Amino acid sequence: MPDAVTVVHVVVPARDEAALLPGCLRSVARALEHGRRVRPDVTARLTVVLDACVDESATVCREHGVDALEVSAGNVGVARAAGVAHAAALAAAHGVTAEQTWILCTDADSLVPVDWVTDQLEVAEGGSEGGSEGGSEGEGADVVLGRVEPDDTAPPEVVARWHVLHDDGRVGVHGAHLGFRLSAYDAVGGLAPLAEREDLDLVRRLLAAGARYGAARAPVTTSSRLDGRTPGGFAAFLTGLDHPLG
Repeated sequence: MPDAVTVVHVVVPARDEAALLPGCLRSVARALEHGRRVRPDVTARLTVVLDACVDESATVCREHGVDALEVSAGNVGVARAAGVAHAAALAAAHGVTAEQTWILCTDADSLVPVDWVTDQLEVAEGGSEGGSEGGSEGEGADVVLGRVEPDDTAPPEVVARWHVLHDDGRVGVHGAHLGFRLSAYDAVGGLAPLAEREDLDLVRRLLAAGARYGAARAPVTTSSRLDGRTPGGFAAFLTGLDHPLG
């Protein structure tokens, strides 16, 4: 199979996320274990990139036995790129090509569904019943985007407003639910060192270069806190909805 994936490597950037990181790691661990059971032919790995953390995030990683990489950039684009570079080096060391390597991203304040890994693999390899946008059904994909939904941390009226605005089931671009083939990533020069919207910038360049796009099915849940880590991120969008419906 030309689109076959041999390695899935999950990359999670974290900046002072000790409070929410344990939940994220537990959810990713469940998804990776499910992936290993369903696809024993695929090696599944996880790396957390600790970016300028001054809290107990490193301790959380040690307690969960998670591979952690420390950087001091204070920049999510740099942090996420460092995780991808680490994943690429590990894959190459084991003789796995970039075409066979799938990078799967989420954020430290997010919870992924148990079928997150297998869902991405099905779309990447062309096994998704829904097919890929911009191509024929079952074509395979080089970049896979997925829906991200807020949890109930924010005031109820904020969460309700979000659902009203997104009741069409649209799939946006979110670093919390993003997968891509390493070869496609390399072809466009990788992630830019952007403090925010590094995910959107990457996806725009991937699609402009002709990368095949697919949509994941199961949504990722992310924190609906109103004090986010970047000024233009998900929290900033929710803050703009912080008013009653009507």
